[in-house]
Amino acid sequence: MTINKLIQKTIEKNEHKFPKQLRQPIADFLRYSLIGYSYTHNLMTELHALMTFLSSPIPSPKLEKNFRTDSFFADNFPSIQKNKLFPFFCANMYGVKQKNYGAGEALLAMFFDDIEQAGKIGDFILEGKHLEIKSVVHAASLKAHEDSSFRPSNKVFRRIYGEKQRGLGQFWNGELSLFREYCNAVYPHLSDALISEVHSLRDDIKCRQHLGTIILKKYKQIDVFDNLIVVKPSEDNDDISFLNIADFSAEEFIKKHLTFTPVLHRGKGTQALGDGYVDIKLKK
Repeated sequence: MTINKLIQKTIEKNEHKFPKQLRQPIADFLRYSLIGYSYTHNLMTELHALMTFLSSPIPSPKLEKNFRTDSFFADNFPSIQKNKLFPFFCANMYGVKQKNYGAGEALLAMFFDDIEQAGKIGDFILEGKHLEIKSVVHAASLKAHEDSSFRPSNKVFRRIYGEKQRGLGQFWNGELSLFREYCNAVYPHLSDALISEVHSLRDDIKCRQHLGTIILKKYKQIDVFDNLIVVKPSEDNDDISFLNIADFSAEEFIKKHLTFTPVLHRGKGTQALGDGYVDIKLKK
């Protein structure tokens, strides 16, 4: 089959997985940018192999259990990951995004045949499960409140703590009564028992991680998804790190692979989320 026909077949097979506004840009990338790069770099044979693979049936990787890999494509699609054209393809497809459609989603969609757009719940549906995708090239944020206009932290902080000190030690190392009062305002859904549990750890990293896992579970309740998938491209753009969280009760696994930074005080921050959100990164 000619390369143009293979590309058209790949487009027709996958375009329903993408938002309407991105279907033409992705098609143009495959038809023009990818062919041009392949021709210039003498990679037309590799292009034919890549398009043959993507236009054919692809068994979807299983996501029932918690796991983390730093070589997702090498593990699941080794012949494609070794293709000399793959880093260019991977980098460009990973970078496709728009509002409410994050980096990495278009790339993953092409390697999961059974995936569908999810609408309002999560980013994708796979075998009846709602998947939420987070790209952490830098960091990603987890909402603590459904209402993005919920922003009491600056006013409450001034009343309870006064001047902001560097870091978060001001919260963990201060009096429990002050921390409880503050959390009752910023996290009204948290019980006093959970607030005391966090404060009792008296260690900056442990407090951050424990509060982070609590907010992660709240985020899951708000957005009603089944799996959280955290992805990050490799430095050479020839693979991705892939963290799948299906069991949110496995706190030690979650803390082992994610770094949590609760944003307890907004300050001059402009993040379009309600107060108390948590930033996450993949641990190395």
